[in-house]
Amino acid sequence: MKDYDNLNENEKLFLLSEVASLYYNHNMTQSEIANRIFTSRSKISRLLKEAKDKGVVQIKINEPWERDIDLEDQITNMFNLKDIRVLNTKNSSSNEILSKLGRLGAYYLENIIDKDTILGVSWGKTIFNTINFLNNNKNIPLTVVQIMGAASKNNPEIDAIDLTRRIAQTYGGKYHYLYAPLYVEDITSKETLIKDPIIADTLNLAKHSNIVLTGLGTVDNESETTLWRGYLNSYTRHHLQSKGAVGHICAHFIDINGNKIDLDIDKKLIGLELDDLKNIENVICIASGENKSKALLGALRGGYIKTLITDDKTIHKLLQYQNNY
Repeated sequence: MKDYDNLNENEKLFLLSEVASLYYNHNMTQSEIANRIFTSRSKISRLLKEAKDKGVVQIKINEPWERDIDLEDQITNMFNLKDIRVLNTKNSSSNEILSKLGRLGAYYLENIIDKDTILGVSWGKTIFNTINFLNNNKNIPLTVVQIMGAASKNNPEIDAIDLTRRIAQTYGGKYHYLYAPLYVEDITSKETLIKDPIIADTLNLAKHSNIVLTGLGTVDNESETTLWRGYLNSYTRHHLQSKGAVGHICAHFIDINGNKIDLDIDKKLIGLELDDLKNIENVICIASGENKSKALLGALRGGYIKTLITDDKTIHKLLQYQNNY
């Protein structure tokens, strides 16, 4: 091969095209191409990189979802996130969006967990849907821990107990239950429960999670959350709204600025505290729906979320609230 630096621009582009075609279209290895045009493998590697840099090669990854990169950059910079995925919904129905978010969340999770992972798990439909798409062909002996007490009386398959077990069994890992309800009758009962050695050990393990997987709840619609059906009535919901609550993360109610709402019921909750979330390396929140945008804004402003997986409609609504509140 002639000295590359002495070639004119057209000759360089021709060579880059030839090398790229042999590599990408004809599946030749870099060593085979080097032998064919009488040069070194390292030279072929540099030529392939230059082919991409000059646009001779344009790689398009056809994911089963399309992301809105501009919104991802905007929200990352606005809230200093560790990572983000924003689904481009286009004309998708609400069920299609939920399914795509589940696949996107599962794909993200699978690429960050390893054998040393302690994964804390909340509950909810979005988490349930994500777990349904996890790849059970891998063997990752991770540790999965329930981070809050049982919440759902009517739909146990989306509660943390079942979700914790399913994730661990998917990868052949260990799981730890938090043997307690989400709320207890009074503070004395809570103090007694959290001193129980098994519960205390589980809560301590949950606090040492390096990843937490959670959804997000709203106070705008009773039918949207298992909390209302399990523990809270409509009177309490209106009371929460009057105190400025816009939603909850890990069952802790917050206002639009991320401040914790002072409630008696919160003092009787068995699970991680809001401050615990701030100390965890990566809190992954998967949330969808314009009705959750206020809650999401509060959670982001409060610094409780490190990685966000959501959709463009939810983000556009959130940005409206960001400008108005």
